[in-house]
Amino acid sequence: MPKKNTNARYRTEAFERQNGRCIYCDAQMWLGGALAQRAFGEAHGIRPRAARAFKATAEHLVPRQNGGRTDRDNIAAACRLCNMRRHRRKWQLTPEQFRAHVQRRLAAGRWR
Repeated sequence: MPKKNTNARYRTEAFERQNGRCIYCDAQMWLGGALAQRAFGEAHGIRPRAARAFKATAEHLVPRQNGGRTDRDNIAAACRLCNMRRHRRKWQLTPEQFRAHVQRRLAAGRWR
C-alpha cells in the first residue's frame, strides 16, 4: 500500500503540472489546509464550505480497484466534486469520456 505522503506528492506534482486546474471541469482548485480553503473562498466570493468542492484531490485515472497503481503516470489532479462524481457512477467512464461528459454538462449549465 502506498504511503500517504507519496499520494500527496503526486497530487501536488499533478496540481502544478495542470496549473491548479481540474483535469475534468478545468475549474481553479486549491491545495492545502483550512487556511487555504478560507483564502480560496474569500478570493472567489464563496463560503469556505462551498470551497470544499474545489479542493485538489489525487485522481487515479485507472482506479485502484481496476488495477490502477499509485504512480505519476496514473495520478492527475481533479477537484473533489469531479473525483467523487466520477467514482460514484454506476458505469465507469474512461477519463476522456468523463471529461467530455463534464464539458457537456458545463456547457448546459448543469454541473455545479
